[in-house]
Amino acid sequence: MKNTSKNAELPQCDKTAVMQSVMSINELRLGNLIIYNNNEVGTITGVQDFLINYGKVAINQRIDIFYHIELIEPIELTKEWFNKLGMTYYSLPTKSDRKIGYYTIKYGNRFKINSSDGKYSFLNFRKEIKYVHELQNLYFFLTGHELTVA
Repeated sequence: MKNTSKNAELPQCDKTAVMQSVMSINELRLGNLIIYNNNEVGTITGVQDFLINYGKVAINQRIDIFYHIELIEPIELTKEWFNKLGMTYYSLPTKSDRKIGYYTIKYGNRFKINSSDGKYSFLNFRKEIKYVHELQNLYFFLTGHELTVA
């Protein structure tokens, strides 16, 4: 969904405070959790895209203020974030000191995210999942349901 409001304004900020974003506008969906305003967690509620990798997003129901994609950051997946998203960790026995297990949430069949020494992936795919919005997008694509804070 695109918001084409002509009155949308961007907040002013000090250029030295702007962090380089590793996110692309085309990987964001409504409902994704992100970081903005120096460590505030927000929910994407609108997206304006102008060109590939350039755009603005509305956060927390404020469709009158849009933030440039460069002003938002992804949330790194951690044990705490898996817990907040309602996922449970199960460790697997190993003969080494590696920490191997998986996180799961029930939806029909189990939705499992493998965990190996602090790196996360879906089943046996080699693409690492690093951020909360990536996990939310994968979950939605596979289940048709939103993955939100429990």
